[in-house]
Amino acid sequence: MTAAAQPLVQVRDLSVFYESGGGFLGGSTRRVRALHNVDLDIPAHQTLGLVGESGCGKTTLGRALLRLVKPAGGQVTIDGVEVLALSGAALRALRREMQIIFQNPIASLSPRLRVRDVVAEPLQTHTPLRGQPLNDRVLELLCMVGMDESHMDRFPHALSGGQAQRVAIARALALNPKFLVLDEPTSALDVSVQAQILNLLQQLQGQFNLTYLLISHDLAVVQYISQRLAVMYLGEIVEEGPPRAIFGEPRHPYTQALLSATPVLDPHLARRRIILSGVVPSAADPPSGCPFHTRCPQVMEQCREVNPPPTQIDADHWASCHLLTK
Repeated sequence: MTAAAQPLVQVRDLSVFYESGGGFLGGSTRRVRALHNVDLDIPAHQTLGLVGESGCGKTTLGRALLRLVKPAGGQVTIDGVEVLALSGAALRALRREMQIIFQNPIASLSPRLRVRDVVAEPLQTHTPLRGQPLNDRVLELLCMVGMDESHMDRFPHALSGGQAQRVAIARALALNPKFLVLDEPTSALDVSVQAQILNLLQQLQGQFNLTYLLISHDLAVVQYISQRLAVMYLGEIVEEGPPRAIFGEPRHPYTQALLSATPVLDPHLARRRIILSGVVPSAADPPSGCPFHTRCPQVMEQCREVNPPPTQIDADHWASCHLLTK
């Protein structure tokens, strides 16, 4: 769906499948549907928050946008360039424009490289910088994320979680990208450090006009930093809109259940908890019709047979649910 601002990233009918089972002992394999016909726009210089249960396909979507996993079909356009059509030198050049920050900062850094080498690696790969100019650029990047020269010769094991994530952010910014996938960038950090990293990401976004896809299970984090919010269930986007609309008046039953589980500090504003029955269907054997119908408390016969198309609620808010067309 199209947002009001000009999108930097456009996704149309994106699908990803994985093969499960088999192995060197043989046996049958199953096709697991990780993403199914995903449509998404990410406005330039804004943050789109992506939320949903573990295993719903959030990380797969982020990696598919960057060509870190191979889609089965669809289109991904970043700043007017069709990502899935590129290969070789053209794809290598585009990788300067898009980067990812991973969930576990320590695991994302090579334990054999010092901080200076971690941050210098993309510069050595994609630019002619060497010697003192390279060292100066590395220090500039580290200072940009709140670190200094004393950190340059440390190994990752000597860093705290917050420091390691700052190094990962510096590495991601080394090539002046336009688009960053933030894959649970604060979930492995202490609460006080989470706030520091979120504030840093917002500061850098304003400073360098960055566009973010923020993947998170923490709805408070998404509400704090995002201009738009998309809700994913079993590999499909079921609702999308501005946070004020999603949090204020969610229209899809899954979004309503998801938000009802969010703690509210003010007891006068406490939500009625919606307890979903049943289990999440297997992505290897998704249900017919609406993917949520096996757990939906308001299921109708139509839901079991037909997957609902997106229904426009407001100019910038939509959801895929048959209840909206009754």
